[in-house]
Amino acid sequence: MTQLQKYTQTKEYLARNESPQIRGVNRKDFQPLIVQCCKLIGVRNDNIPQGIVTDLLHNFTIENLKSYTYDEILLAFKYVASGKIKVKDHFQDFSPIYLSLVMTGYTEYLSRNNVDITPPEVIKTQQQKDKEKKEAELHFIDFIIEDVTTQKVSWVSSKPLYDLLKSFGYFDFTKEEKIKIFKEAKNEYIFKKKPFKTESSKENFKLFCSNNQKGEHFENVMALIKENNYQNFVFKNKGVNLEELKAKLLKKLNERQKQNS
Repeated sequence: MTQLQKYTQTKEYLARNESPQIRGVNRKDFQPLIVQCCKLIGVRNDNIPQGIVTDLLHNFTIENLKSYTYDEILLAFKYVASGKIKVKDHFQDFSPIYLSLVMTGYTEYLSRNNVDITPPEVIKTQQQKDKEKKEAELHFIDFIIEDVTTQKVSWVSSKPLYDLLKSFGYFDFTKEEKIKIFKEAKNEYIFKKKPFKTESSKENFKLFCSNNQKGEHFENVMALIKENNYQNFVFKNKGVNLEELKAKLLKKLNERQKQNS
């Protein structure tokens, strides 16, 4: 048996990937699941949910436990019965709260035992995304060097380039420095009336400043702050040795990628 076969034939993997999600299970098919779960944990026949109570459980489950599958819920109760999952006694009351406790215990069991239920193709997709991100960041460094060379900054690219430099340790502001930047931006765009790229960003920035709090317009404000600070970085490095700057940025990129791998 290969590692992949072994990986994809675990009970947890099969319960996750070869069973319908509970949110798609109708009321008629939901009742047998509840009966099986009750039998596994010793709920007496007279106390097994019926009628309106089952309707309540069904609605609760598809709204609040919708990420689980039919077989995952059944497997979770098998693990309670076997002692793999520890939860408080149900006291013959199979309630939404008890069902939630069991499923929380199941999730914790997966985490505690490092059980991976992610399909291999999803892992492969994430690996491809990671590879593409690394390649993009290499290009970003070239963009930074080009901006420093030409001393010109595109407001479209300034945000991702700012974010990359920040991950390298640049722009690591204290709270006091962030307040100072905000006040400077407010003074520049509101009182000195520096032109905005769009009318909407102007209005959003005004609303943010008038409320003086982080709300729905905060991202618009941050975009302006990032652009300003990236420009400052570019202009500050005018005339530096470009090869040394690029080598320094590449070193920081490699160090950060090693830390994240």
